[in-house]
Amino acid sequence: PVLALVAGVLLAPPEVKDRLLTLLETEEDYNVNDDLGRIQIWKRGFGYLLANPVLGVGATNFSVAEGMLAVQARMQRDWKTSVAHNVFVEVGVETGFVGGFLFISMIIAALVRLVRLRSRLRRTRLDESWILQADALIASLSAFCIGGMFLSFGYSPFLFFLIAMVAGLERAVDVEQRRVVKADKVRRRRAAPRRPRPVSSRPVLLPPGG
Repeated sequence: PVLALVAGVLLAPPEVKDRLLTLLETEEDYNVNDDLGRIQIWKRGFGYLLANPVLGVGATNFSVAEGMLAVQARMQRDWKTSVAHNVFVEVGVETGFVGGFLFISMIIAALVRLVRLRSRLRRTRLDESWILQADALIASLSAFCIGGMFLSFGYSPFLFFLIAMVAGLERAVDVEQRRVVKADKVRRRRAAPRRPRPVSSRPVLLPPGG
């Protein structure tokens, strides 16, 4: 994959190379310098959080805070409010330090449980597909965090579906492990040699006149 990426960059048309080189030129990037760029929005967001540390500004109210608390809103008539462009800034500013901490803890806890579950699965005789399911959920949660660094979807049901799937996978693995253990016990019981029945030592009584 790395060689393919390098070859793709080297063989790319000149306009594509020029576009890629601009990724390193942050001085002219509006996200760094402009008031509506992401860096400036995040800085203002931390200011809103410090001003409302306990309960935040309220769910889905980041853009409202942009219109009421931002210095630019009082100085510019044509000030354009913006969303947070970051799920962690969004949830933290809107729900306060406690809500932001719980939000991040929920994601970290799900990832930790998946890593532990994957480690446990490697020590069992369950099918490889169970490990693949854990890997898929790890990748999905990681993708949510990476995308969430630049987008505002902190209350998306997608995250809560993933959390529910983590709990469901743990439950399914427990049920499957119990089924496998029970099946092994039955198999060993059937494969064990049967002991012959003891012969009775009591004398056999014959009927009279026999």
